[in-house]
Amino acid sequence: MMMRPGRFFLWSALLVAALCGGRVPADDSGLVRYALSDLRVLYLFSDTRAVDWPVLYHLNDRFGARIDLVSVERGVAYRYRQYVLPDRRIYWHRFEAEGGRDITDSVAMTLLGERRPDIVIIADTTGDRAFARLAQRFLTIPPDTAALFDIARVFLESGRDTARTETPGTVITLNRHELYRRYGARIAAEVPELGQGLLTPSERKERLAVYRMSVGRLDRGELGPDFFAGFPLLRLQQNLSRRLPSGGLQVSLQRRAERYVNLMSAARRADGPRRAELAIQAYREIRALRSETSQGSAPPPADLVAYLDRLTERARAAVMREIGLDWRGRIIIRDSPHGPRLKFRAEVAADGPNPVELSYIRFHPYWQDTVIVVDSVSRMIAPHQAFVREYLLDIDRTWLEAERPESLLFTAEVVYGDLPLELTAALPVWQRPELSVAFEPDFYFIPPVARVDIDHTAVSMHWTVLIRKPSDYHGAVRVELETPRGMFAGAYRKQLDLKTGYTMETLHIPFSVSNLFELGIQRCTVQLRAGGRIVAADTARIRIAECRLKDDVTIGFLPDSAGTLEDVLRMTGAPHRPLTQRALLTADLSAYSVIVIGSGALRQYPDFRNYSSLLSAYLQAGGSVLLLGQPDDWPEGVLPVAFVPTPEEVTPDQVEVRLPQARTLNRTYTVSVSGLLRYLEKRPLVPAALVSPSEKVLLTPSGATLLSVSRIGEGQIIFCGLPLTDMVAALNIDAIHLLANLLNY
Repeated sequence: MMMRPGRFFLWSALLVAALCGGRVPADDSGLVRYALSDLRVLYLFSDTRAVDWPVLYHLNDRFGARIDLVSVERGVAYRYRQYVLPDRRIYWHRFEAEGGRDITDSVAMTLLGERRPDIVIIADTTGDRAFARLAQRFLTIPPDTAALFDIARVFLESGRDTARTETPGTVITLNRHELYRRYGARIAAEVPELGQGLLTPSERKERLAVYRMSVGRLDRGELGPDFFAGFPLLRLQQNLSRRLPSGGLQVSLQRRAERYVNLMSAARRADGPRRAELAIQAYREIRALRSETSQGSAPPPADLVAYLDRLTERARAAVMREIGLDWRGRIIIRDSPHGPRLKFRAEVAADGPNPVELSYIRFHPYWQDTVIVVDSVSRMIAPHQAFVREYLLDIDRTWLEAERPESLLFTAEVVYGDLPLELTAALPVWQRPELSVAFEPDFYFIPPVARVDIDHTAVSMHWTVLIRKPSDYHGAVRVELETPRGMFAGAYRKQLDLKTGYTMETLHIPFSVSNLFELGIQRCTVQLRAGGRIVAADTARIRIAECRLKDDVTIGFLPDSAGTLEDVLRMTGAPHRPLTQRALLTADLSAYSVIVIGSGALRQYPDFRNYSSLLSAYLQAGGSVLLLGQPDDWPEGVLPVAFVPTPEEVTPDQVEVRLPQARTLNRTYTVSVSGLLRYLEKRPLVPAALVSPSEKVLLTPSGATLLSVSRIGEGQIIFCGLPLTDMVAALNIDAIHLLANLLNY
């Protein structure tokens, strides 16, 4: 039997990973390639599922470009976290914004503080307002001719047919499937290591990756078929000419720069001991260049010094890889009966053909100018051997508790032949643990409280709080809850002892409300403290909203892809049960007065088409099916009506109310259509559909249905093309009343 090429690639990748202990083997020339490039890409995205990893890895591998991924998420306060794959020059900058706060300036300052990227790529995603503001900032940012680097091009990810409609020379078209076959093993192994929250990517459906240039500050004719057309990989010599005055010093540095480029280029083409020898010679040249830059009559420009430091560090990393030198310095702080003890664990491994010498290890405390010599005994480490030793230091507790930007810094010198290499290990004085806390769900609607003379009622509910952490984290944390007026938390565990081996802790917080609870949307906040400091927080919304269902309403449902539908049904208080494929085939569907099909549910029910006859019999016998808005990959022929999803962008004033007296809008509750559609002012995309035959209640300008009823025998199919579960999650009171009407129909 012939194996398909895609399957052959997959099995080959798995075999290589298995032979390497589950890791993709490193590219031997990777760090040398990065030492020959100063290109940088900024990639903005708002959906982890839409990141174009094959194209990013293409830019990283072919051009040696540094990749900076940027995302903006919703949070209770401004927060910035950075994740890195240092050997691959791939970074993820993760920002959190508080509500509708504009953090564009803070994000831009963080991203552009060191230097501007060469190109910016904006992913084709439907981000929220914070992401849209940031994208617009990079589309309109003015040029900075005084900077050492500036944004030369901005690209937007476009649709499949853009390449045939745009002006030639403005569109980049790459074969994404070919790139995925080339880098798929690296992507699968490295992306999950970049940071929690990034999904393990899979091959995207679109064969072509199409990018349209929106901003171009180089001649358009230079663009050609690639992002970096017209760019040199390394602009070392050009930057020396721009920042240093003409004269003997510049000529000398230009010669060293030329020798560095030639030697490192030769190292990239060579292999074995010869490549290591050439990389060492190149490192000597760039280190001498960096030293001679400061010998002029005037101090060198700060941006040029920072640029040369980055190149020197990159060349040093390439040399360490080539000579087989592995350095790991780990700082551990432990409590003892005599106060905190600082333990430094030094590991030096010589995996190359020649021995290395460990000259010294020093400690640089930030609170004094004197350097502490931890170990001054010189040691030779033979090939394929390692030196491991732990050092204990006494440190006053106040130095560890002070919130200062300085770090606990250790340095070590290792000599290879006659080449000294200084290695560092640092730890912030107080490092925030990677913990998160979140309400599940982050919304809650409750029935009206009876107006009685006493403050409290007997109605009891509970909220679920999830604490996520790395599996190796352990320690005591404290959970604190802030509730609005009239809401009272019951007894719950406030002190938790998080243990290793677990990545999540679940906490159920019971609460009750009184007649002091105010109308409108109120907010409840949970905070997680470690070591007396707030390390994570989350805010949820709660309001009083009546959603009274009939006593005989029983609900079977197919969960939506986001899981919001199950949370909403739980708050109605009606009996509800998820339907598995087995239940659809064997259960008595007549036990349910209504069956709700969540948005995107059929993706988890590949055999649903086989149950269409059972669904038709259920409808003929008087059952009710509530069909929520569906994506455009809805399969044909699964319903006894014609149903074609047609997502559309509409504003509230464009929606036509065809049947204002329809039962869906007036019983059990009278729904205000204007209040219902207010949600569309900020999120105009609706999952409308063409439904035939049907009684149309709400229509879009194109004639597609937003709300309709189709009679099937004694039953009916009710279609709601509004993002109903999202509207309920936003605690839109009219959306909650509409849900009750549809379930009571």
